[in-house]
Amino acid sequence: MKTINVFLIGFLAVFFLWPELIVAAPPDTLGVKAPVEKSDTLEYELVIIDPAFEQWFQRHQRPESYYSLSYLENWNRLLVTQWNLLISRPGRPDCLPLNYLHYDQAISYGIALNHKLFYYFKYMQQRCRVFDNYPGGW
Repeated sequence: MKTINVFLIGFLAVFFLWPELIVAAPPDTLGVKAPVEKSDTLEYELVIIDPAFEQWFQRHQRPESYYSLSYLENWNRLLVTQWNLLISRPGRPDCLPLNYLHYDQAISYGIALNHKLFYYFKYMQQRCRVFDNYPGGW
């Protein structure tokens, strides 16, 4: 009988104290913190999932200041349009990724992103010969 009472008391103690055991945690781990306000500028990042591109990019790129921002933006607009038409068409090259590029002409992505995107297009042109219209010297 004593063992049943001890077991019952232990069970009731765990049952009634269980909510406190769950909630008892360091204060930093339970709260949702408000987002930190940064300056009013946005930064965009170009994510390229082709492992060979980064090595190619390091070997072939020129300094970011080599081309003007307007030159890069104008070519990237044209090449993005060609790219998106290619991936939507049946019979596209097998070496071409399926990613649709969302390049908004109204947004200023900055020199770094435009520079890297321009060189990714150059890399894909050398690898797959996908573009009809591209900058001279490619």
